[in-house]
Amino acid sequence: MRTCRLFALALVLAACSGVRPRPAAEESSPADGRLPASARPLSYSLALEVDPRLPRFKGFARIELELAKPSTMLLLHARDIEVHRARLTPEGGRPLVAQAMARKDARALFAEELLVTWEIPATGKARLELEYEAPFAADLAGLYRVEHGGEWYAFTQFEATDARRAFPCFDEPGFKAPFDVELVVPKEMVAVANSVEQSRQERGDKVAIRFARTPPLPTYLVAFGVGPLEVLEGPKTPVPIRLLAPRGLARLGGQALADTAELVRRLAEYFGPFPFEKLDLLAIPDFQAGAMENAGLITGRAESLLVDPQRSTASARRDVTLTLAHEIAHQWFGDLVTMAWWDDLWLNEGFASFMERKVVDAWKPEFHALREGLLYRFHAMDEDGLPSSHPIRAPVSSSSEAEESFDSITYSKGSALLRMLEAYLGEETFRDGLRAYLTAHAWGNATSGDLLSALEAGSGKPVRAIAASFLDRPGVPQVRFERGKMLKSLPPVLTFNLGQLPWRPMGSGESADRLWTIPLCPKASVGEPGCTVLSEKKGSISWRGQVPRWVYPNGSEAGYLRFSLPEEEWLALAEGREALSVDERAGLLSNLWAQVRAGEAEPALLLKVLPSFDEETDRDLVDLAVRILESFDRSLVEPKDREVFAKYVRSRLSKRAAALGLEHKPGEPEDATLMRASVLAAAVDLGGEQEWSKKADAVAAAWLKDPTSVDPETAELAVPLASRGAGLARFEQLAAALGRPGTPAERLILLAALGSLSDPAALRRALELGLTDQIRPSELEADLMRPAMKHRESRALLLAWIEERWPQLRQKLPGPLSLGLSSPVAYLCNSSEIEQADAFFAPRMKEVPGAHRPLVQALELARTCAALRERYAEKAGQALGR
Repeated sequence: MRTCRLFALALVLAACSGVRPRPAAEESSPADGRLPASARPLSYSLALEVDPRLPRFKGFARIELELAKPSTMLLLHARDIEVHRARLTPEGGRPLVAQAMARKDARALFAEELLVTWEIPATGKARLELEYEAPFAADLAGLYRVEHGGEWYAFTQFEATDARRAFPCFDEPGFKAPFDVELVVPKEMVAVANSVEQSRQERGDKVAIRFARTPPLPTYLVAFGVGPLEVLEGPKTPVPIRLLAPRGLARLGGQALADTAELVRRLAEYFGPFPFEKLDLLAIPDFQAGAMENAGLITGRAESLLVDPQRSTASARRDVTLTLAHEIAHQWFGDLVTMAWWDDLWLNEGFASFMERKVVDAWKPEFHALREGLLYRFHAMDEDGLPSSHPIRAPVSSSSEAEESFDSITYSKGSALLRMLEAYLGEETFRDGLRAYLTAHAWGNATSGDLLSALEAGSGKPVRAIAASFLDRPGVPQVRFERGKMLKSLPPVLTFNLGQLPWRPMGSGESADRLWTIPLCPKASVGEPGCTVLSEKKGSISWRGQVPRWVYPNGSEAGYLRFSLPEEEWLALAEGREALSVDERAGLLSNLWAQVRAGEAEPALLLKVLPSFDEETDRDLVDLAVRILESFDRSLVEPKDREVFAKYVRSRLSKRAAALGLEHKPGEPEDATLMRASVLAAAVDLGGEQEWSKKADAVAAAWLKDPTSVDPETAELAVPLASRGAGLARFEQLAAALGRPGTPAERLILLAALGSLSDPAALRRALELGLTDQIRPSELEADLMRPAMKHRESRALLLAWIEERWPQLRQKLPGPLSLGLSSPVAYLCNSSEIEQADAFFAPRMKEVPGAHRPLVQALELARTCAALRERYAEKAGQALGR
């Protein structure tokens, strides 16, 4: 333990004098965006004076480092930081006065580098000391402050590249080092950091709190929070667990604490001991990401961590559990072992997504966590079939490109690849390989190659060859299955011919020729053909004995692939669906809809198959069928066919909607509760059954008067549903309710209801409300605008409003907070509207970090919709019986 105070060191530094260093040739960054290899940090000592009530904070950083060769300069990261004094002390040498100059790399949107120069060449170990100050960030990244309940708080969010806004550092995942952190805060405030509090010392009206040295961490996993926080103590085993929240909210943290203890225990059984000495949960009222896996200090939106046990909903409780499972899994995959560079982000996010679903499915099978992951995979495939897709392991050469990597390809496709490898290797062999990988690289960095080597060594199977074809190239493989010749031998042999090509939706352009190495295990009505690996453009697989009536190409939906079949095979599968697992039935629907969008199946075939799922009881399958109906409506239903399509939807959903009813029934299965929301919303929006909106209106009126008078499950559905046909009077009621005390879940209901208003004047008032302080920046796009973009009647108004209010929106949502502003473009399906949106957003999103690929992707999704409509809308109308 150090005995000297870091701020005392800052005073010594301020007293140093010397000759101003000579100008030096600038040290350049490599082409891949990384810092040069001329220096590396060995440890950090940070002292920050943080008072959230003030606009700026002060800091002192002491970095023990190693210089690779004699030099008079080094390059590290800093953004919006004003360095007052700097010095470098070589080991065994005298202190050298240094000069620190901000520098902007050509690939960056901001000046994010700090060039430090000194006069006398130094090499080997040295100490760099920097005294500085900086503003609190305005965009919920770096070190930022928020007001809640009339009080100020300061929080951090450093991933991907924002630690440099809180302290000068080597802000790359490959530079792991231990951290000593001291926070000087107002005496009445609480401070929390990655490690346990070690000591505190009063300094007038402030207190200096020192935290224990951390294990080696990358800068993006350093975290702390300051403010009048409440602390809720949790279990002490398997590690001490606490929850911290703004004043008045900690009482809602009971479920999060209980879930955390159980998830830590279960994940430790799978991976090995929990890596850190404690685990705190910090609920933040304004937080851009859902949650963040900081080592020993998980942070998250208040809505992601806090639920009222008396007034919470099934979806809110499930979200807490799944969010925590994801972030706790990161404590091993990401925190204990960290990717070497952002091109391997999937090692963090793909694994956390995979383990989140796996551990919750084993603990709470009623959540259907693995199946929900499958539905996310289907969505990722839609994006992966676009020209703008990228490999799971994609090149990253700037902060903006690092931000772009946080998408469904990294999360869901990465997770799907792991699920495929686990199915191929077997659960035990796969787990043993993961444990070997974690042991070999604990507290260090690793690459995809390191992981694949561990899995291959433990299994003796060609893991590298299979994984590489999915890791290093974008796209979705499509496997065609067609019956071949029957050999009249004893027993008879039936051959199915296989072919692979990329799956691409219409309007996405021509696909490049590419091949994958695909583990394939078909399932059939009779017989067991076994598994094969398809690595060439064509192949075959055979059945011996009785001829199968149907074949399901991707048994258990284990493989990351789409499949196509002749029409008679699709119909045979639908007829034999009861012998399929729920995952396979979901795959049947998803794959058939994918083939319609690729132009390889007619809309009429989908309309024939969907009725066979009318009696389906699994909520995920019902939800998937509803999503397909929503997509069909957006892309293929012309205004003249609206009523015949509504009639078709009513045939699918009316009976189910009536059975479910509007109101939650005490003791009913959670599946029914969750199914009700999607079924009734579709019955209103697609089926035109406005009586549900009328019934919901009475419920909404009662809830707005007294939230405790309505079951929270019923309120979560009814209040937004009642907004569909409501006008200005309902807007006034909702806006007034935003100002009253309530739970985070109740606030989300109000925001969803405001965004669901279909009356143009009322919706515009709701959107204008989003520009005021009544709506937090993190809520504007995610909670208020998103419902509007999903409703047919609201999209045009929303886009027009975004264009009109662009300057105010950019002021409200600085930096990456503006990423979601182009999201409504993805819902367009008209060529002229798409080109207008492109012309507006393309030049403006250039100033938003990480926005290039999401905008291109949204435009491509819209263009594929327009291409589908152009080809099939007339046929869809005919198939509906126009």
